[in-house]
Amino acid sequence: MKTLLERMPAWREKFWLIPAVAVAMAAIGAELLIAVGSNFDVSATPFYDGSADSAQGILSAVATSSLSLAGTVFFITLTALSGVVTVMGPRLLHEFLKDRSIQSTLAIYLATFIFALLSLRAVRTGGGGEEEYVPSLNVAVTVLLAIGCVVFLIYFIVHIAQSISMSHVVHVVAQDVESHMRRLIRRGEEEEKVHAPGPEFYTNAQERRSSETGYLKFVDYDAIAQAAAEENCAVHLGVAPGDLVLEGEVIAHGVPRLPENIERHIVLTQHRENASAHDPRFTARHLAEIAARALSTGVNDPFTVIDIIDRFTQILTVIGDKRLPQGIVHVGGEFRLDYQTFSYAEIVEAMFTQIRRDAADNAEIYLSMLDNLAKVVALLRTADRRRVLDDTARAIYSDARRQVGGEVELNQLEASYQHFQDNLAAWAESDKPGEEHAAD
Repeated sequence: MKTLLERMPAWREKFWLIPAVAVAMAAIGAELLIAVGSNFDVSATPFYDGSADSAQGILSAVATSSLSLAGTVFFITLTALSGVVTVMGPRLLHEFLKDRSIQSTLAIYLATFIFALLSLRAVRTGGGGEEEYVPSLNVAVTVLLAIGCVVFLIYFIVHIAQSISMSHVVHVVAQDVESHMRRLIRRGEEEEKVHAPGPEFYTNAQERRSSETGYLKFVDYDAIAQAAAEENCAVHLGVAPGDLVLEGEVIAHGVPRLPENIERHIVLTQHRENASAHDPRFTARHLAEIAARALSTGVNDPFTVIDIIDRFTQILTVIGDKRLPQGIVHVGGEFRLDYQTFSYAEIVEAMFTQIRRDAADNAEIYLSMLDNLAKVVALLRTADRRRVLDDTARAIYSDARRQVGGEVELNQLEASYQHFQDNLAAWAESDKPGEEHAAD
């Protein structure tokens, strides 16, 4: 079931989903209200007591204006997206397209248009010997929808202005990164701490090559492990979510054989962004890319970069000493699956490497990274992770000494680095469980 769900598109993130549902509901609602008004004795006075001509005018005006407003909303959205993509990077387009507020605003305008249009065809003015008929329920609902359109227009303008602010964008992307990390932590804490056999175990293993090219979106590890247990074999997966898989590339080894139909548990996509849901490195690098753009001479916004560094610090604090997936699955006490996972070092590298390289002579950025890493390392007890942060801080300090020329700034950098080293040495190293196994 999990595999089936992952194979399906992420419907909740589709820009057109909410507008399409709203249009369908508006069409059904208009027809139902027409049927109710035609078949039951509904007094027109509490709802609408005007003439058929007046009803026609109201419905026509609302239909025309709502469609015009829908076009205006779409134009404003595209204009805002154009500016955001230019300043913050093209990958932010996905974040805006899944914004529920934008989808809902467009939805109510289109729904109002469809509702008014379908209601309009039910109005009979009494000409040509016809009996006059006014769908009073529909007219009343149309007026309410028109009022709702005005309210949503005001809300939309305020929302879009807030959405394109740099701090809001950083917050949204940082939340995605943190949610990715929490999913990894949950899986890591659910796994037993076990060991995998060495590379020699797969010397004469059966190979499985990819039948198509794409980005690895999802792997149902539990299903593969269960299939391996049923066929009494062991599987090694050599690719991880987010990796580019080429047609003909070896993606799995099996000893003494591979389970049949293993590829149905491995989902590929043609778009890199669609593979990001299970790849924490992608969203972390996405945030780092925003920082890199903020450091460019055209933007020159170090405050945003410091904000992003603070967000990374919060995420590293969330990870802390918690166990990440080790990439090994046992079923019934027997080894069944060894898969590629993401180490703490890879996550830290995705966060800080690009910012460190692009900081140039900006001492403020280097100081922020060193000060924040000092805070994180003071809370860590896992020896391997402390060493990762030590290596990262050393690389930052080395680049800073090479790039920054001012004596005052160099003294500040030395003091910050020394503060990091003091925090690093404040606690005796321990081998507390927490560091994951990265499959070879």
